[in-house]
Amino acid sequence: GQPPPAADLHPLAAMDRPYTMVDAAADVLRIKTGRDVAVQGDGFNAVVQALGTAEFPSLVQEVASGISRERSSELLPDLLAITSPIEADNYNEASFVSVDLGDMPEPSRATMDHFWAITPAASGERVQIWSLFARLMVSRQVLANDDRGFIPAALAAFTHAAHRTEARRIAGLLEANGNLESGAPLFDASRGNLAVAALSDVGLGTVFATLRAQPSESGLPTGARCHALIVHPDDEVGLLRLLQTLPAPARPIVVANPFLTDNSAWYAVASPENCPALGRILMRGADSSAVSVGAPGPAQYLDADNVTHEFPGIALDLTHSVGYAVLSPVGIAMFSKS
Repeated sequence: GQPPPAADLHPLAAMDRPYTMVDAAADVLRIKTGRDVAVQGDGFNAVVQALGTAEFPSLVQEVASGISRERSSELLPDLLAITSPIEADNYNEASFVSVDLGDMPEPSRATMDHFWAITPAASGERVQIWSLFARLMVSRQVLANDDRGFIPAALAAFTHAAHRTEARRIAGLLEANGNLESGAPLFDASRGNLAVAALSDVGLGTVFATLRAQPSESGLPTGARCHALIVHPDDEVGLLRLLQTLPAPARPIVVANPFLTDNSAWYAVASPENCPALGRILMRGADSSAVSVGAPGPAQYLDADNVTHEFPGIALDLTHSVGYAVLSPVGIAMFSKS
């Protein structure tokens, strides 16, 4: 059928151009004053005036936060697949404890007669969160002519760049064989998480068997299944083809990390929920992206000489708050190809 006449559409849907920040500022001022607001020139003055209300900064912050969440980078699922989420209340150093129980008897007639003493085996590691504070400067020209989606694109670019730095951090931890708090390396043959396995059917069998048999904190096999495989991008397609031979429920997630310096080794990770090996620390209640957007304000910045400069536009404060820690050698393994 025919589309409804413009008079029947929502005012935003009836517009023949994108709804810009200038439009939002004019609408907020119109609601606040109860009268039509004539937008003068490029509309920048309307934005400046609207910044003085309680509603406009809140509106922009909410919309910007929504854009940041909806346009989250495609790197985030990879980060979440191989790290255990840890929440922190502040920037202070905290501790994370991995606990495993020793050998437990099978429930039987004999176990009905008395209580059994079970002693947990535990290891503790230090965790801490850090923040990068940035200011997105939106020029007056962009505000007046943002029909190309600059602001959503800039927010998406910031989120992608943030997750890219996290992927670099993970590659650094893996290739540096990051130390545990005890001083022991993350990968060590004596802990059952360092072996040789070619990128082949036989090698894949070695990877799966290694994670299953790896001793837990109590010394017993974890029995963990392979949840994800981390490889150099050169090996991504070959590994995907190799995994096609497995039934779908048994296929691990493939994480190609572009910051691995070479493809001489690959890595296997058990479910971070059951075997937390690498920790990703976020502020309590934070979005999983680790990115937050503040309310807009005047565009000012400090130069290297600590001199304040005024920028013709507005600014959005963006924060990337995250920390990484090696939690345990249990649930992760490294495999050299030769």
